[in-house]
Amino acid sequence: MFRIAWSSVRHDWRRYLPVVISVAVSGLLMMMQLGLMMGAFRSIVAPVVMSSAQVWVGPSDTLSIDDTGTLKASDTALLWLFPEIDDIEPFTKEFGTLSLMAEVDELGDVERRFVEIVGTASSPDAMLFGKLVPAGMRSALAEPSTVIIDEVIAAGLGVEVGARVLINERPVRVIGALPGLRGAFTSTVITSQATARMVNGEGTPETSFMLLSLRDDLPPEAVDALLTSQMVPFGEGDMQLDPNLTEMGGPKLAFWTPEELIRSTMFSWAFTSFLGVIFMASVGIALVVTLLVVSQSLSGAVAASIREYAALRAYGLSFGRLQWLVMAQAGIVGIASLCVTGAVAGALIGYLGRLGVSLAMTPTLAISCAIALMAVVFLSNLMALRRLRKADPAALLR
Repeated sequence: MFRIAWSSVRHDWRRYLPVVISVAVSGLLMMMQLGLMMGAFRSIVAPVVMSSAQVWVGPSDTLSIDDTGTLKASDTALLWLFPEIDDIEPFTKEFGTLSLMAEVDELGDVERRFVEIVGTASSPDAMLFGKLVPAGMRSALAEPSTVIIDEVIAAGLGVEVGARVLINERPVRVIGALPGLRGAFTSTVITSQATARMVNGEGTPETSFMLLSLRDDLPPEAVDALLTSQMVPFGEGDMQLDPNLTEMGGPKLAFWTPEELIRSTMFSWAFTSFLGVIFMASVGIALVVTLLVVSQSLSGAVAASIREYAALRAYGLSFGRLQWLVMAQAGIVGIASLCVTGAVAGALIGYLGRLGVSLAMTPTLAISCAIALMAVVFLSNLMALRRLRKADPAALLR
């Protein structure tokens, strides 16, 4: 049956070409929307992905790395009481503007870029962005008023290493430009904690999370006990540790592995944020449009071949076998569409990557898109077969 389907599709390829194009375009639309959404989410979790911390600590009601919750010094001071913890590093961030020293447009205004300022330790073994920032470049951050910016932003502004720029109208020197710091909404500027306080200008930046490194000799059960524990302050200098705490009052501290925090952030952005809802709705609309367009295209292909199908029915071919024939034709069309979608998407992703667009496409995501697209093709084909089921073979042969 597959050989007959392949022969018919190859012989009447002009009849099926519009179907292949419509399915490929719909698949490309769906894949690029998901890729842009995942790219936006990946840029949000970049501090987690690019850091070497084994555990992240934050308020227990926090669902995302970019939540506005803050940690007080009294809430985190007793983290050192945990014997499993080897080192602690704060994660502070503030928002500001980045501009050139003398970049004025025709109206006399200075062009400014919205940035997220992250202060990190300048020691070689610092955890925040430990997988991204080389040790030598990190040590250079110990010099006051030095920053690291994204390489795409640097190229767009024409900023070279060693040049001076303005962060919140305060002059700083660029000592490095690294990839992956450009996000969907802002670009990250890495600096030392002292420089972050200086450019903030309004006091010490607020701590959102604490990064922890654990002792190398810890058994797995000790790590599990740490990750399931919570800390609740009851008063000044009073803190209770209780791994089974569920209904105690006060600002709780929760522990996450990097993978858990990444999953929580992506889930929060996908299903609770305005951007995520828009992205998910657009993907759903793309699937509905794909279903309608492909259904009409396959209906046209089936209608054009109705006499051939009727002849096969008249020769005694059962409707079930005829249905398998038409489904095999749809499978061939779907596979051809996936090949076109994959080739165009690969070229487009490479081009957008060179432009610095935040876009992520994983094998799992690509396979999911392919499965969804093939499911739509087969479902549309079943809808197109309704006319063939109701048709009278004798009437069709007239």
